[in-house]
Amino acid sequence: MSQDDCDYEYIEQLVYRVQNGEIEAKDQLAIRVKYFIRSIVKKYHINSYRRRDKVSEGYEIMFRCIKDYDVKRGKFFPFIRRCINNHFINLLKATKKGEFKDGKKTLIIDEKLENVLFYEMDYPEDILYEKFNIEVLRKALRSLNEKELELIRYRYYEKKTLKTYAKDKCIDYSTAIRRNKAVLEKLKKLINKELKNYRD
Repeated sequence: MSQDDCDYEYIEQLVYRVQNGEIEAKDQLAIRVKYFIRSIVKKYHINSYRRRDKVSEGYEIMFRCIKDYDVKRGKFFPFIRRCINNHFINLLKATKKGEFKDGKKTLIIDEKLENVLFYEMDYPEDILYEKFNIEVLRKALRSLNEKELELIRYRYYEKKTLKTYAKDKCIDYSTAIRRNKAVLEKLKKLINKELKNYRD
């Protein structure tokens, strides 16, 4: 990998340009991250998937998730690594259960919420990769009350900002921030509980 490929500031600039619809930036980013994506997907062995297929799917997941990336929450490479890893882990689980053909689309839809939520909750990647199951997230979400679910839906499904949420709810912005943090902390506790049950 060349020095230019490791220019993280330039990578972040390319990501910003891709988010704003620049086709040339998308092509440049694809070139810059090719070794990064190859290093992630090479460890997964899925029936009927050749290396080229896995790399192509890695690119697809990256560009699908790029619009959900927020530089204020962290760095691009860890975020995309989590997105791609979660996707392939879910594919592996689906193929083992015989659900690959019918379940792939559903898993991809679920991954979007999964990736953003876990990135924002700053979950250790090794825990999620080894032990996490999408059903754990579903169970944890079902344990939230209606008010908490509304905030999750508002922020992570409808992609609205906390400032807009505060305005719609007629509350201070600082209150909205605290409420969002509290919901994420509660969700993380619920997930930890589900993970413990999952391990047991």
